[in-house]
Amino acid sequence: MLVQLASSQPGLMKGTVALLENSVTSLSEYSKQKVLQWIPGHCGVTGKEFADNQAKKGAFIQQITRKAVPFTSARRIIQKKLNDLSSRRYAEINSNNIWWNNLRIFPCGQDVKQLLSFV
Repeated sequence: MLVQLASSQPGLMKGTVALLENSVTSLSEYSKQKVLQWIPGHCGVTGKEFADNQAKKGAFIQQITRKAVPFTSARRIIQKKLNDLSSRRYAEINSNNIWWNNLRIFPCGQDVKQLLSFV
């Protein structure tokens, strides 16, 4: 299929096809199931709106893995999400404050709070 795509518009599609081939090759290194679906353009195709809606629906289908995620990986992902959320909330709360005033209200351990009380 990539050969057909490259031969249909040689100059325009050459770089795109090469990029696609590299992407598919790099994905094969992860031993994951790959699904590549060609959705043709709308030139001369009736039902353009229907095709657009179907493509949009397909883009939002949740990808489900059939392998179990190790506990350590799940924990690391959840911890990163919580840290990001905490950082965003902290930035929102303290967006109008001077940075050294924020040190006293930063959520941290008791030892650091005692140290900051001497500053």
